[in-house]
Amino acid sequence: MAAFPVPASAAQLLFALDGDQTIRFTVDASPVPDSVEVDGFIVANLVVSIDGLDALRDVGFVRQLNGGGLIILGTTIDLTGPQLFSGTLAQPTLLAGNYQLAALRDPNVTYRLSVTPAGAVPEPGTWILLLTGFGLAAAGLRARRRQIASPIPAPT
Repeated sequence: MAAFPVPASAAQLLFALDGDQTIRFTVDASPVPDSVEVDGFIVANLVVSIDGLDALRDVGFVRQLNGGGLIILGTTIDLTGPQLFSGTLAQPTLLAGNYQLAALRDPNVTYRLSVTPAGAVPEPGTWILLLTGFGLAAAGLRARRRQIASPIPAPT
């Protein structure tokens, strides 16, 4: 379980949870908490995708002293594990890395959490555009080679 602070140039982090449900959301690497509580802080109005359904949700990040992990308010998702941030509750820096989290209500239910810079993995459409561009460039070079290699007819 490696955790590391994200450089200031990486403004957004993608949280990808896989377990009983598939959960995805993006948050600033150094968020300004909307609420600071005794046991952690809350970032409000994040677009959270749960099994492909998007909704605005508040996400709470819990201090290690209080069990660590995260909570997605308005759902049953209350996960315990390592503290996912460094710094203070008022000025946190979220940590990138891979983690194992357990459901607070049922410790037998576990989630794999991957926290990566949001721009680290290109969208499938980006890959398609990139490959199409390479294909067109290769086709253009091949056509040009054929044109250069074809003999020039001698004048009659």
